[in-house]
Amino acid sequence: MIPLYDYQQDAVKQMLAGKVLNTSHIGIGKTLMALGCIEALDANTNMVVAPKSLLVQWQGEINKFMPDYFPVVVTGTPKQRQKHYELFKTWPKKKILIVGYETLRGDMEKVASIVFDTVIFDEAHKLKEPNTILKKRLKFLIAKHRFGLSGSPVVNHFGNTYNILNALVPSSFPNYYSFVATFTIKTAAKGLIIFKDQDKIVQMFAPYIVGKTLEDAGSSLPPLQEIDISIELNERERSIYNKMLMELIFEFEEGDVAKLRSPVMLQNLLAKIGKLQEVADHLSLVGDHQDSSKLEALKDLLENNVTPKEKVILFTRFSRMAHILKETFPYAQLITGQTKDREEQLKQFKECGQLLIMTNAGREGLNIQEANVVIMYDQDFTASGMEQRIGRAWRKGQTKRVRVYHLLAHKTIDYKVRRVLKKKKALAEELQDAVNLREILM
Repeated sequence: MIPLYDYQQDAVKQMLAGKVLNTSHIGIGKTLMALGCIEALDANTNMVVAPKSLLVQWQGEINKFMPDYFPVVVTGTPKQRQKHYELFKTWPKKKILIVGYETLRGDMEKVASIVFDTVIFDEAHKLKEPNTILKKRLKFLIAKHRFGLSGSPVVNHFGNTYNILNALVPSSFPNYYSFVATFTIKTAAKGLIIFKDQDKIVQMFAPYIVGKTLEDAGSSLPPLQEIDISIELNERERSIYNKMLMELIFEFEEGDVAKLRSPVMLQNLLAKIGKLQEVADHLSLVGDHQDSSKLEALKDLLENNVTPKEKVILFTRFSRMAHILKETFPYAQLITGQTKDREEQLKQFKECGQLLIMTNAGREGLNIQEANVVIMYDQDFTASGMEQRIGRAWRKGQTKRVRVYHLLAHKTIDYKVRRVLKKKKALAEELQDAVNLREILM
């Protein structure tokens, strides 16, 4: 049997009773709780859907804790994947298919004929948007039980949570647009919405969510200290930043707001917002200049505020920035979406490294309690993404105080994103509080 603590066993019971979205604190065992559901159901035919970077990790956990189950990881070319599907279908005993979100989107017809006892969606915030190709194709997926795992039930707004639950229990959450029509109001800027009656929304979601805390786990983490470091841009950086900012503001003029409904326009605006972040990070990301006040501040931080015995995780959104950081600190390990020897890089860092540079490709699924310093070179655009970054080090098993430094260029998008993310985190905490209160009262 899977060795589950009492709080994990309680979560399994609640998941089997209908609380299908597990939002437990990062690092206290959501994976084992999900596998515990499979074991409790004595389920024969199962599937785990996870980000590509976590497929091998799921395989390892299944091999370690569920030796009676045969894990099949779907990867490779179409021909190779076809062989994996055929192997899974013909395997006569208990089995678990492990597939990435992108792969499932393209291969749904390969699994549509299979009747799954359980399907687990890891990092379920991947299902937060309505009308994606994957969401549309999920209606062809046959599963007796669906479970979702996510470190935060609110990514940007409550609409995201609704979409996640729609993928898990579509009968209870059938129509996103009806939900939006009921619980939102339009602002003066047409097309932009604000959620109202949030207490009613929380009450609607709470019966389907289980979330275990560190207190439930019977342990407390060392203190977490978040420190904002304000950085002044030099004259050239400020000039380029202001020019790009004015171009962006021009596109947001009231007469053009209706265009925001266009996916192409939205994508273009998001790209330009990203460019503002790049200017604040390093001018070489947007042109030929090599200025970076933020990089100089990072050097000072590492020299003056981090001891040689401390291990540091350094996050950036941009792959190009990650490589610039690697050139600046050649002794560092590097993990991006293109890293082939990801496990080797992580092993080297844990055994003898001091600095690990990662893009968001490394923010999920990695246990790095060896590090006690996390540096946000730039901000992720989601509160859950920021929590995932911090959760690589600040998780169960950590014994040291964890310091998180936010490098924020003064009067730039850095500060605006940081402020917005704090509000998003408050929404997630409000929902979690409601879930906990409901558990106490019932």
